[in-house]
Amino acid sequence: LGLALLTAGLWATLPAALKIALGSLDAWTLTWVRFLFAFVVLATWLGLRGGLAPLRHLGSGDWLLLGFAAVMLIGNYLLYLLGVQYTTPGNAQLLIQAAPLLMALGGIAVFGERYSAGQWLGMAAIVAGLGLFFADQSGVSAGNGRYGLGSTLVLLGALSWALYALA
Repeated sequence: LGLALLTAGLWATLPAALKIALGSLDAWTLTWVRFLFAFVVLATWLGLRGGLAPLRHLGSGDWLLLGFAAVMLIGNYLLYLLGVQYTTPGNAQLLIQAAPLLMALGGIAVFGERYSAGQWLGMAAIVAGLGLFFADQSGVSAGNGRYGLGSTLVLLGALSWALYALA
């Protein structure tokens, strides 16, 4: 429970922290630094635990899929940061929630998943909620092209994350 609460708290404050960091660093540099740090920590952890050995058994198709997933994840981070530059952290945080919805729809298309009536009802509720939010925000973005651009970039980041997750 403690770790779940910590994670929720960190995710809740991430957009605001990124907006502040973007005052000093550009989105490209911030993304590069985040990925480099994650790579060093993860590679060290896996190296010490022998977790890198299975990579030797990957075929060329596996490496292509892994490369695609990596590019999509980088795209998610970068597009989200670029979007945060032009919109508010709260708006970006809500819009990025389209990512799991897109992944769920992708699961139907890619993996042939079947949903129960309750799951479709939940999906409809999420779509309706996001639709109401988009309708409300369209008035805000109409007077500010940068706000609309930021929202579009965050939504593209959500799509990029969904493709990463599906890969």
